[in-house]
Amino acid sequence: MGAVESCCGKRAPTDFPMPPHIPINALGNQYVTFQHEEPEVFRMKENVWGSGSSFDVKDIKDQDWFKLEGRDAQWTQTKKLILNTGAHHCTVEKRGYLWHIYVGKDRRATVVRDLEPRSQRHVFLVIQHQHPYPTQGTPDNVGEEEPRLVVVGDFGNYNYNFQEYRSMDRRRIATVHRSAGEAGLDARDAYFVQVAPLVDVALILLVAMIVDSCQQDDFEEGAGTGRESSAPSSRTGDDRWRHSLDPYPLQLPPDRHHVSP
Repeated sequence: MGAVESCCGKRAPTDFPMPPHIPINALGNQYVTFQHEEPEVFRMKENVWGSGSSFDVKDIKDQDWFKLEGRDAQWTQTKKLILNTGAHHCTVEKRGYLWHIYVGKDRRATVVRDLEPRSQRHVFLVIQHQHPYPTQGTPDNVGEEEPRLVVVGDFGNYNYNFQEYRSMDRRRIATVHRSAGEAGLDARDAYFVQVAPLVDVALILLVAMIVDSCQQDDFEEGAGTGRESSAPSSRTGDDRWRHSLDPYPLQLPPDRHHVSP
């Protein structure tokens, strides 16, 4: 097939994140990407979660996709994603070491920060809930499906991947980097998110915002110099969520609904 001329310059197709085995549409079909030859690439600003200002999410062609708005989420514990039409699409709510993502009152996804047992490094688990969806006000452990994605890599340096949780080839469906490759785009206070076709763009960008929020917290706690945060692991001895390539289980804590928001 040869090199592909993309929005990021000429690059071998193997450098791109790959479409998932099954399309990911956790928050709806309207923002699932369908450009099969190249990923969508977005510029995200650091500390959007903790900012009191709205942030316009654009791709690197300067096209508007979303707006992330809400008062300082460190106090409100919520952030809203607004479509480029001005309509409210979904809300992120933080509850302890969990983040729930709602479309209307339906809990469509949950993000969990956890420790990988062998390396003792953080990973993020992304759970896509199925119909009938849990709703706001239900306990955190309702709708406890196996994770759909695992996010791994060097979070402090904004160099990490979104991988299918059960994929035997650990397929990367999205990547985060400090620069946008051969497009020549770089920024000290921003990072770039590449999203493969057949992937819910809104979901990936919201998870990237959550990962960034954790890094900001770690830095403020003195862990930004390379040490991991002292955040507790949410893993227990139950092995229901055993990764196909990892003999150690990763899962939600059974008592997480007792954590105050």
